[in-house]
Amino acid sequence: MRCNLLIILLIFLILNSQMYSQVNHRYVDKLNASIHPAEKITYKKVDNKELKLHILTPEEKSNKILKPCIIGIHGGGWTGGDPTMVYAILQEFVKEGWIGISIEYRLLNLSKNHTVSDCVKDVKTAIRYVKEHASEMGIDSEQITLSGLSAGGHLALGALLFDTLNEKSDNLVISTQPRYVILYYPVVDTSIKGYGNKKIGDEWLKLSPLHNIKKNLPPVLIFHGMKDNVVPIEGVINFQKKMVTLGNSCDLIIHGEGIHGYFLYSKSKFNDVINQTFSFLNRFE
Repeated sequence: MRCNLLIILLIFLILNSQMYSQVNHRYVDKLNASIHPAEKITYKKVDNKELKLHILTPEEKSNKILKPCIIGIHGGGWTGGDPTMVYAILQEFVKEGWIGISIEYRLLNLSKNHTVSDCVKDVKTAIRYVKEHASEMGIDSEQITLSGLSAGGHLALGALLFDTLNEKSDNLVISTQPRYVILYYPVVDTSIKGYGNKKIGDEWLKLSPLHNIKKNLPPVLIFHGMKDNVVPIEGVINFQKKMVTLGNSCDLIIHGEGIHGYFLYSKSKFNDVINQTFSFLNRFE
């Protein structure tokens, strides 16, 4: 009897372990680990720490002297994550002859006096650096697409919307507006109805994209899951509606069963999102 119970328990543990592995294994993680940047360039030094741009370049030389560029901003709730998290997405563009750049930025850490505002400032500094050094990096400064995942999507929108948040050393003549913006399950509302209100605190209103939308923004594409329990879909829908009301181009693609980061877990969903991204960009060519 005891032997039978042990066998049943063992089978349960094995099945539970397999289910846990399936739920938590992400398709893109293996891809990210297999990709290595051609170089890392320091774009800023803060508190004796060098912040880097991770540069991914095409293997084959194209006929174009200056190439389009996609800049990726990783997520992690502003407190975690790293530049490798967007490698797989950037690599899809690199395959098409683009240059991919992943931004390292300061993470939210109140013990170091690093705030979400600092995250925004770093991203804006990085964009300005790329634009200022575009020709030497082989980049067409008029063909820069900005992308972000989750909290990284929030920072991408910050580059468009938070005009007063700039590093003192930045050259403000250089605009942080890209040509296109691609947002993957982004944080768009930092009120108590959205995400990050407690992390940001009293400054939430000036750091909430939904509450700072303006006219004349570049075309935006958003991917989001209906079952996202991290970043509520309601805020994203409201963001898209307000964008369109103000005359901006903003497409929203909703996956009916999608959780937070839904397409990162599946090869087919990942490929679908990449194909939809290129279809969006091709509309404007």
